[in-house]
Amino acid sequence: KLQFLYLIGPGGGRPAGSKAVAARKGAAAAPARQGPWTMDDASTTSEEERQPTGMTARMKQMESDQWFPMHTPHWSVAGLVLIAAVLIPLGAAIILATNRDFEEVVVSYGENLAQRRGKPCNYDERRDRAVATPGAPVAPSDIPETCDTERLVFDIPAEMKAPVYVYYRLDGFNQNFRSMVRSRSDAQLAGASATCDCEDTVACKPFAHAAQSTADTGFKVKHLDGTERALDTLVYSPCGHIAWVMFNDSFVLSKQNSGTGGDSLICDTAAFDGPGAPIETNVTRGKENKCSKRGIAWSGDVDTRIVEPKIESYSLTRYGYPAADEVLDNDGNVVDHAAETLRRGDYYREHGHRIPLQTDLDFMVWLRPAVLPEFNKLHRIINQDLPAGRYTLDVAERYPAFGGEKKFVLATRSWAGGSNLAQGIAYVVCGSMGLVFAAFILVMGTVRPLGGYTPEAFEALE
Repeated sequence: KLQFLYLIGPGGGRPAGSKAVAARKGAAAAPARQGPWTMDDASTTSEEERQPTGMTARMKQMESDQWFPMHTPHWSVAGLVLIAAVLIPLGAAIILATNRDFEEVVVSYGENLAQRRGKPCNYDERRDRAVATPGAPVAPSDIPETCDTERLVFDIPAEMKAPVYVYYRLDGFNQNFRSMVRSRSDAQLAGASATCDCEDTVACKPFAHAAQSTADTGFKVKHLDGTERALDTLVYSPCGHIAWVMFNDSFVLSKQNSGTGGDSLICDTAAFDGPGAPIETNVTRGKENKCSKRGIAWSGDVDTRIVEPKIESYSLTRYGYPAADEVLDNDGNVVDHAAETLRRGDYYREHGHRIPLQTDLDFMVWLRPAVLPEFNKLHRIINQDLPAGRYTLDVAERYPAFGGEKKFVLATRSWAGGSNLAQGIAYVVCGSMGLVFAAFILVMGTVRPLGGYTPEAFEALE
């Protein structure tokens, strides 16, 4: 039941023929006035005559007509029961689908490799392994591109139905940190500009252009044709902090066969180019790679938001800067092997740390920042069933240590998505609370109908 009292209507703010609500019973109609007050003679006008009348008085005395809904118990109970009837079965179905169809296998690897080396994975560690004396000059081609490799053995306890999704999981990594999220150029990603127009220029440092991350201020690049260019005018594409910290470990998943049949290749995550086309590697040569890269990124990112970069004469991309011959310091001396990193498409003086390809599907996935410090990122999709048994995982570790854990994850999905146990429980709890409130309102509406007043009592109050 809804009872409405109208704010404004014919007949002084009420529907025609309705009872007077604003005026008190027995009060005589006030004479017409010109404005809210009568101020003909301030010295002789009485206090009562100076009081506001009409709509002004009713507004000031909070007696203006109004409307408000008054819900009866039966309609309230019906609404709560309807909500419970939807949420409880839906939550139970999600819980059942998660327990029945969702499978997950997690393999932790980062901590094991770091303990075996005794050092974290970073560029300096790889560089020191290439020389007898730490800090000595070394050609970038002599520096290992990976910190370490390791073969891990694990078991899949039950068959995983296709498609099986491959994720990497980072635990303890705050990807939603402000300086990382804002350190990007959406205009550059959309192909409109080759410059790094980051929203926060301070946050873009030191990865807007070459030499920002080093002390090489004022250095110059000498081109093969003899011309020179200031090093700090070479702009990274894509630029920013979030591109510099992109995850770049790779994995090879194989199924162990009994006897002497050897291992069967399941997925080599490195055997794809940026847009997801298969390429041949030493691992996949003569073998079928049973996973795919296409389909891991959002369609809006692939089709509209991120496009092929606009290459300018000052762009530093994954394709390299082939015009570089030498890098000269402020005294005109050649900086050893610095130009080689520019030609290869690496970050300046960081051999093996490749600049991401702007249209790389892995880069598009990485650009979507995670809210929590522990998160999964979709990496590959395996298009065949994985039977129960023993598997091997070959890890090529390149990603620097960040104080957390790195994990390899295999998971399936149900009609409700991935692991949605918390969502199903929330639906059941909310539906159950609706039933409890419905029962409470029903009991109270029977014991004290309409808050203790009968419809006749409400009519009398007018």
